Amino acid sequence: MPSQGSQAGAAATSDGGAGGGRQLQSFSSFLPGLTMPAGTHHAAAAAASELGDLTDREVEQAYVQAEEERLQAHSHSLLTDMLSIESVLMDAASAVVDDSFNKCFTSSPSDNWNWNLYLFPMWLLGVFFRYAILFPLRLAGLMGTFGVFFALFFSVKAFWPAGRNKLALEQRLIRFMCGGFVASWTGVIRFHGPRPTRGPGRVWVANHTSMIDYIILSSYSAFAVIMQLHGGWVGFLQTKCLDSLGCLWFNRTEVKDRHLVAQRMRAHIHADATPLLIFPEGT
Repeated sequence: MPSQGSQAGAAATSDGGAGGGRQLQSFSSFLPGLTMPAGTHHAAAAAASELGDLTDREVEQAYVQAEEERLQAHSHSLLTDMLSIESVLMDAASAVVDDSFNKCFTSSPSDNWNWNLYLFPMWLLGVFFRYAILFPLRLAGLMGTFGVFFALFFSVKAFWPAGRNKLALEQRLIRFMCGGFVASWTGVIRFHGPRPTRGPGRVWVANHTSMIDYIILSSYSAFAVIMQLHGGWVGFLQTKCLDSLGCLWFNRTEVKDRHLVAQRMRAHIHADATPLLIFPEGT
């Protein structure tokens, strides 16, 4: 039978084991980088007794060492960070996925607001008025404007004597055609700033998204423009009508055309000619 001293020693051991367990738990939470061997209760008690023998300074040194090992495991050299293109590729991929510019040209589905008893008859009336009355009137006005323009323009071009008056009359007719084009949309355009005037050393610059931009500006004032030479009816208008404005045509695939246009542009700017309009996006 064990003696009372043995029993007291066993109780002290068990108490020490419980205290060591609590010390082990607190020490493990205090040192996240320090791993303890997993085992049975006796192994944990033995580890706890070893930790109990550590002083505060040793605990602090162990913590500093574990923190240094953790930082070294996640650190990179400066050269590696400079040569790494991972962040650049991630930014490029996110920019392609979240392209806000292309989202401007995507149409969002519209809600069916007109499918009810009191709005549907008014919607039908609006469709009839737009497409059965307004559209034929606009189309007839546009065709009439083109007919009058071609008849007068080619008559002046064929029979009017060459000179400044002929160029001025042709430019007014071009403004008339562009104004009729804008009127067919029932467009109301407000211009700000001084009107472009003739004079050496002057260049006018405007944004460009389509040919409508030039039509709108030409309805306000005659402009000579630098433009890609097209085919079809657009090319016919360029070569037969817009030549009176002193426009400069070029072909992007021909290197010689670029040098020739640059020379003609310098000569046009320094001469008393029609104001030169440049579209940076199209030129």
